[in-house]
Amino acid sequence: MTAQLSDRLHIDLPGLNLQGLFLYGVVVADDPLSADRRVDYPFRSKPNPDKKRSSTALYRGYVSVFRISATGSVMLEAFDYSHLRGPSAPDTVHETLEGDYWLMMRPGFAKEAVFVPVRDGVVVADRSEWRFEEPRIAPVASLSSDKPRTYAPQAFREFDLAALDALFAANPFVTLISSDEDGAPFVGHLPVLYQRQGQGVRIEGHWSRANPQAKHRGPMLMIVHGPSAYVSPGWYPDKEEAARVPTWNYAVAHLQGEPFVYDDETALAGLVDRLSAHYEAGVGGDWRFEVDREDHRTQLRGIVGFAFAPRRIDLKFKLSQNHPPANRAAVRDAFASRGGPAAAQLAAWMAERESGGAGEPSD
Repeated sequence: MTAQLSDRLHIDLPGLNLQGLFLYGVVVADDPLSADRRVDYPFRSKPNPDKKRSSTALYRGYVSVFRISATGSVMLEAFDYSHLRGPSAPDTVHETLEGDYWLMMRPGFAKEAVFVPVRDGVVVADRSEWRFEEPRIAPVASLSSDKPRTYAPQAFREFDLAALDALFAANPFVTLISSDEDGAPFVGHLPVLYQRQGQGVRIEGHWSRANPQAKHRGPMLMIVHGPSAYVSPGWYPDKEEAARVPTWNYAVAHLQGEPFVYDDETALAGLVDRLSAHYEAGVGGDWRFEVDREDHRTQLRGIVGFAFAPRRIDLKFKLSQNHPPANRAAVRDAFASRGGPAAAQLAAWMAERESGGAGEPSD
């Protein structure tokens, strides 16, 4: 499948912020999020069929050039065939688009769409009126199959996403790392909702609008913290002859990707409703977001939502796999009898695994 180039859009309208978005179509629909109910805008102007030819850059053979005027009207200005070999002047047209329709914007080809409404021929710059397409669950491009991007000796690496399921079930409060305007690391901590379908992972959450991380666009690193517990060398049967030293057992996941960020009221209402339903059930509560209440909807103005479909996942479960069976059994039993909830969880995971290995990497 060839990649589709976006159309070219010039913006003269003050206050319209489409930074990072590109025009991928103009559609007519009551609800643009229903793909089967939207149709292409009925342009009167048509590209020259003698110049319209597919290429490896774009499959339709031309780029439309649009302009949003200072008054908010949208005009189709030209059809550009400059991707063709040899000279090919664009066809100039001056068609002003009329009525109600949507500009279908995307941050890139095959990315989730942002629909900007045009009403009575005028673009609506108010983002609360825009519609945001929810991200689809995407297959994980890399599940620790190559060199890990954290220190993870081979004995401690996990390759089954069921391990990620277990981490999120144990602790859905994650650390999210981005960079600030100076390029320095910026760290956020927040609860999330986790969903997996096969090899596809999707994580949802939101920031306070005042959080600088809500303005970040680009790659982020999400850390999912599992249980951890101290391991005493006194527990090992071979502690003297092998000169064992203290260490720590733990589980952690590092997820890398670029979140889809949105502040559409309808999408935020759905997110808050899902979050509250999930976490209220865990404490026996019954609070729910009530979309019909104005005071509840007003609260949505203070948050920015995101959906995170990681493109790379590194899983590390350090469960004494590098020790002989007798040592592993001793640590497991010590965790089960002496530890708290974290140690008990590690003991359960150790009991589920039948693994070992020669050599002992440093911690």
